[in-house]
Order: sequence, then structure tokens, then C-alpha cells
Amino acid sequence: QNPLVPESLVSRIFDFLAPELNDEKKESMLKMLTETDQSHVHTLCELYMRQERYVDCYDLLLKHVRVENRYADENLVLTYLKVAGKLNHDPVKSSINAIQWHPSLDVLLEVKKIFGWVDKTAEALIRERSPTDLLSFYEKEKRLEDALILVNELNSFHDSIRFSFFRKHGKLFPKDTEAYLVTRIEQNLNQTGDRYYSRIAESLDLFRRINPGRTKLIAEEIRANFKRRRNLMQMIKEF
Repeated sequence: QNPLVPESLVSRIFDFLAPELNDEKKESMLKMLTETDQSHVHTLCELYMRQERYVDCYDLLLKHVRVENRYADENLVLTYLKVAGKLNHDPVKSSINAIQWHPSLDVLLEVKKIFGWVDKTAEALIRERSPTDLLSFYEKEKRLEDALILVNELNSFHDSIRFSFFRKHGKLFPKDTEAYLVTRIEQNLNQTGDRYYSRIAESLDLFRRINPGRTKLIAEEIRANFKRRRNLMQMIKEF
């Protein structure tokens, strides 16, 4: 590489010439570019994958997915999993590596696609680093019992995520849904303002789908004890 030629210029030249270059010349230029710039790593990986040079692809990826204090590029991690599968690498180690480098729903789904299952250690790791992605994974895999345990156990979930889960699956777990909604209503009754009243009203609306009779009793109790809150009374009048 000529130090007098800016790398950005080499990159632009490659992009311009790439359609006309053979694989050997593409590889030569890409190797030079990827020494200091990650933006072309995926292109070189695609070339290696097309040629079934999986070891070369794997070695290249390892240079670029081990980054400090930030997540690796997700596309590179997904490619790493594909290559690990082609090379018959240990699925547990490969899965844990991938999730350490980029804990996300797409990475979990790729682990399941490549290896056919997700190890408990890998699940525990993403539970710690990105529980929302683990919840989405459980829902996509129809593992709703596991999803319920996660929602009930972790306090790190924002209330909007919890509410969304019970709104989608409340009829499958009526007791858990009722317990959650009672707590949610009580917490919002401790505050004043339309934002909190709106949450009470939407909680009652969901409650009514699970247990209409108990919903009516709760609404009547709220009206008896908080009748001075006119906006709240207006929002829950239908219950």
C-alpha cells in the first residue's frame, strides 16, 4: 500500500472497478483495504464464502469481531456463525462467542438456524446483556412459558414491554396477567396526572378481556375512593 495514496481514494477506486475485476484482483485490493478499514470486510468474506474458503473467512472474521467496549458489526457476527457451521465448530462455544460480540435477536435466531438449538449458557448471557431480545426470541419460538418467567423475574423491563407482553398473551396466563394489572393500577393510582390515568384506563381495558366481573369491581372501588379526580373518572367511565 502506497502511504501517499489516501485509503479513501483506494476504496473509491475499488468500488468503481469492482464489477470489472476478477476474484484474484478483488481479493488483493480487499486485503489491503481491510487491514485498516472494516467497511470492506463483509465483501471479502462474501468472496471467500463463494469460493468455499471457509478457513480464510473465519480467520479474517476473528480479526474484526473482537472489539473493545462496543459491539461488533452484526453482519460480521452472522457470517461468523455461518462459517462456524460450515467448519463444524463447537456450537456452544460459537454461540457464546457470537452473543458476546453482538447480543441481539437476529444473532439468536441465526444460532438456532445454524445449530438447531440454543444452549442454556448462551441464553443466560443474552438474558444478562439484552433481555428484551431474549424475550422476543422466546415469543418467536413460541416458548411462552419461558417468556412469562422472564417477564415476571426481571425488573429491568420497562413497563411498556411488560404491558405489551400481557396484552398479547394475557388469556394464556390469566392469573399472572391479573396480578400484574392489579399492581400496575395501584402504582398509577399513587400518582396524579393524565399520563397515569391513561395507564389505569388501559389496564382496566385489558383486565376486562381476562375477567370482566373483577374489572367492574375494581373500577367501582376506584370511583368510590378517587372521585375527586375528574379526569380519571372520565377515562374509566365505560368500566
